[in-house]
Amino acid sequence: MEAQQYPIGRFQPEKETSQIIQTTHIDILERFPQKLSEQVRSLHDHHWETSYRPGGWTAIQVVNHLADSHMHSYARFKHALTEKKPTIKDYPEALWADLNEARQKDSITASLQMITGIHFRWVGVLKTMTSTDFEKSFYHPETQTHHRLHQALAYYSWHCGHHLGHLNLIENKA
Repeated sequence: MEAQQYPIGRFQPEKETSQIIQTTHIDILERFPQKLSEQVRSLHDHHWETSYRPGGWTAIQVVNHLADSHMHSYARFKHALTEKKPTIKDYPEALWADLNEARQKDSITASLQMITGIHFRWVGVLKTMTSTDFEKSFYHPETQTHHRLHQALAYYSWHCGHHLGHLNLIENKA
């Protein structure tokens, strides 16, 4: 079950960061919309209502979750860059993924367009950030922790592969 829930393993926070590591994470975010679109094109009709594990989200929910989650992360970065240690707005992702619109296959095109636009803007911001900017942080009220932007970047780099892994598990189901 662990391999289905975490197909690329659990997120492991980096102890240290460097320009090379940050550039690698930014490259992953930059390439993600194309990789996601390719993964989505490989899915057949019967895959869309399939979940990657018992109790997991369907392919439709995964794609719509990615749009919601990455939209929030992009906003969190902008808040952290323009405010002093802001408290971010959390959202109940499982409840959002269970909303009717997040279960509709016709929402996939809009979510892919959102992801493409969000990542274009987000990567534009990331490429102009300084090492001082990457040390800025936001406060997450659910976890009651501060997250530096270099940590959030690493997490969302992982998040991309994590959910591509879920879609790959779905695609490989008969």
